[in-house]
Amino acid sequence: MFSRSRTRRTDIFKLRSGRSRRSGFSPSRPLAPWWVRWSLWGNGLLAIALITIVTGLDRAASKAIAQVASQVQQMKETAERAPSQAVAATVSRPTRSLPPAPDSYEGSVRRRRQEAAAMAQRRPTRLAVLTGDSLSLAFPVRLLPNQAAWLNQGVSGETTRGLLRRLSDISQLQPEAIFVAIGINDLLQGVGEDTIVENQRAIVRELRSAHPRSRIVLQSLLPHRGRLSTWEGRARLERAQTAKLKRINNRLAQVARDERVDYLNLFAMFSDNTGILHPDLTTDGLHLSDRGYLVWRAALDSYLQLLRSSAASLSADDRQSTTPRPKALPETGKATPTPKTSSSTPASKPRPASDSARDGRSSTTSPSPRPSTPAAGRTTDDDTNP
Repeated sequence: MFSRSRTRRTDIFKLRSGRSRRSGFSPSRPLAPWWVRWSLWGNGLLAIALITIVTGLDRAASKAIAQVASQVQQMKETAERAPSQAVAATVSRPTRSLPPAPDSYEGSVRRRRQEAAAMAQRRPTRLAVLTGDSLSLAFPVRLLPNQAAWLNQGVSGETTRGLLRRLSDISQLQPEAIFVAIGINDLLQGVGEDTIVENQRAIVRELRSAHPRSRIVLQSLLPHRGRLSTWEGRARLERAQTAKLKRINNRLAQVARDERVDYLNLFAMFSDNTGILHPDLTTDGLHLSDRGYLVWRAALDSYLQLLRSSAASLSADDRQSTTPRPKALPETGKATPTPKTSSSTPASKPRPASDSARDGRSSTTSPSPRPSTPAAGRTTDDDTNP
């Protein structure tokens, strides 16, 4: 029985060995087929190629980055050298016809003189001139009435004596109106009331002589906020007390009547119930805000409208005036012509409706009342003097 089992196991082993030889399987041969070996070699070569390519790209990128960094450094060095080159080019250029913005009184006067000469060459049809100190100088152009071309001759720190000396700068102009606002710096410097008033009288006379066809408008001094102001020179405002301002303004009104020019009372328009400058109309208690200049604009606008309506009315009267019929003399029965007369002044020198020249009184415009809402914007004036 045991021999039969051993024989059967031997036959089975032989059968399996024969099948293995026929299928090509041999324990000494490799297990993977040939195409697997080639695939592994190909993958290895591909990996090596990729590593080589990536390494080359990294080197190229590093080189490009180094070149860009070098260019940026060169541009930076060029920009740093540019200011010095610009300064050298400016020094080598010829002197400019107009100097840069002045920072002194003398420089401001020269600039105003040049602007007046340029305006004389333009010869605008309707010209209005502002003269005075920094309160006039800081008047924003966008807030000036658009009824005229404006020439601002304000100078920071100007006094009545200084303005009188430089009136010849605008002598070649024949504007429609000249607005004078001056005197606060005189008070801050301790100048007496009599000197201020007499200098204003001399200014008016000089303007009337040099500009016979222009309307001269003498404007009152403006109020300030005194100790409540934040202006750096507020201690000097004690020299310009409200009572003194009112006395000078009353005397200026009399000067306007004596010299037959117009007087514009701005003090009442800018003061509050206590007689000081309204806080909504100022930036520091002395200089004006945008809202303050809007109030001043209203006064100028009202005056110009009144001036032109009066001029139009006078022109219409001249056109409509006729010569009366001649009267017959009883003795001879002949007619004697009556000279042509006009009930108004010539149109070449118009007068406002108040006709201040004939009755000896000065005219004061009444612009729209001051609004009470806070100012929308502020104008800056860093000058020590107004």
